[in-house]
Amino acid sequence: MTKTKTQPRARAARINSDAVLKELLQAGGPPVWRVFFKGGVKRFLNIEFPSTKTRRVDLLVEETDGALTHLEFQGDNDLHMPWRELEYYALIFLQTGKMPRQIVIYVGRGKLRMTARIEHPQLKFEYILLDIRTIDAAPLIASGEIEANIIGFLCGNGATRANLRRILRNICRLEGNRRRDALTQLALVAGLRVKEEVFIKEATEMGLEAEIKNNLVLSGFYDRGRQAEGAKMLQLQLRKKFGELPEWVLSYLQTAKTQELEEAGERFVDATTLEEIFRKTKNGASKKARRGGSTGQLVARRGHS
Repeated sequence: MTKTKTQPRARAARINSDAVLKELLQAGGPPVWRVFFKGGVKRFLNIEFPSTKTRRVDLLVEETDGALTHLEFQGDNDLHMPWRELEYYALIFLQTGKMPRQIVIYVGRGKLRMTARIEHPQLKFEYILLDIRTIDAAPLIASGEIEANIIGFLCGNGATRANLRRILRNICRLEGNRRRDALTQLALVAGLRVKEEVFIKEATEMGLEAEIKNNLVLSGFYDRGRQAEGAKMLQLQLRKKFGELPEWVLSYLQTAKTQELEEAGERFVDATTLEEIFRKTKNGASKKARRGGSTGQLVARRGHS
């Protein structure tokens, strides 16, 4: 997806989401294919272009009439996207001898601000730019294919608590590796729309807490979700009891581990001052606040709602 510079964890998350979307689209079958391809899918082509710089398209599809469709998933607004697509267009044509129909599917949370064309005096180039939220989620959410359900969560009116619970219920009906894989895919895709604590809360209520904790991919996801939910709840309680909170408390809540938050929550019951609750942490938290406290930003701040 995006090739721009970013923090390592955020970059890894987008790469994971990119790979998941490619898998979902290929496995989704006709309910998904009808959304993006004019004709039936004959086969998916895996093409890597030889170069000192590796270039690999997200998806290249040969349709039943022989036409090629090139899909790219994009998680943020890359102002160089038209030039990247032009490069792909030339490489695909030189390798296959066919002119591809190109679609860039924007899956990010922010407003779509990219352009889909190049207009120079000696060069005009255009491709299809599609915000996935312009696609109606309802048919995909209603589909019997779990892959279509998960893609539907990204579409228009798809990222609701009700739809998240519905997809989780569908995953609960699966067994073995398919259940594990679908849960992992949903978690990574849902991260493009909702905070981790929202996903963890809904999955836990569905009885999937143990599966997430034991999942090598999602265990960190679970820990961050629990931490964020605990910090949010404690912050609400503190504000109700003490009013507006000082910066050193807010900084601590952002960085504290789940166990530390639980201990602070226990002291909250009988405490009459903030210092009693955070008596062991005020000095350290104050230093972090003076430095800016930026280390407390969660992975969920990747642009999720």
